[in-house]
Amino acid sequence: MCIRDRVKMDCEFIEEKIGPALVADPSDLALAKRIIALSLTYNCSKSPIFLTAAETVQAQEPTYSVAKIIAIKNDAAKEYDEANKYYQEALELAETNEQKAEIHYGLANHYRARGLKSKSRASALAAVGADPSKKEAYKIIGDLYMTSYDDCRQGVSKVDDRAVFLAAYDMYARAGDSRSMANAEKQFPSMEEIFELSLKEGQELKVGCWINTTVTLKRRPADT
Repeated sequence: MCIRDRVKMDCEFIEEKIGPALVADPSDLALAKRIIALSLTYNCSKSPIFLTAAETVQAQEPTYSVAKIIAIKNDAAKEYDEANKYYQEALELAETNEQKAEIHYGLANHYRARGLKSKSRASALAAVGADPSKKEAYKIIGDLYMTSYDDCRQGVSKVDDRAVFLAAYDMYARAGDSRSMANAEKQFPSMEEIFELSLKEGQELKVGCWINTTVTLKRRPADT
């Protein structure tokens, strides 16, 4: 075969010409590794056969990095049960606190996407617990609180209802996210709302619902 007749290697060729052999025999480790290598070389990691190959390799030679990749790809495809399975596998295979934090952080986003707010918060806190520098995990918790107003609102006291934003502000502060802090601050109770209930700035306020924490009462800036 002359050079000009050689097959052009690309994602389509890997998927349609090489991939079927792995589909026919998902236990073919050597072929799976070849597909992964080619997929990475030709930027084909979004191809379905890449995920199949990764699962084959993980089943026979499990590693943290491959489990993480499979989890993330399943999450993106909204295959949440499979994603959770591989996140848990990656967590078991993690060798450093940084790796553990990364997986807990991934799980926090995973649970948030599924609407499982308590689990998401627990995973975010576990991420910071494993690696205190993973402060972006606090932003996830802040976002969870910011989106809980309708879930937690009782309609009796505007101050109590808006306490979720005070809790969100505290989490954003821990994350060092000034923009999100400013957005949460705009939703604080007004001075009038605080005064009407004979409350005072600086006093402790209980946040109920699933959040179940205590915050310091602050008023909304006058200009907002």
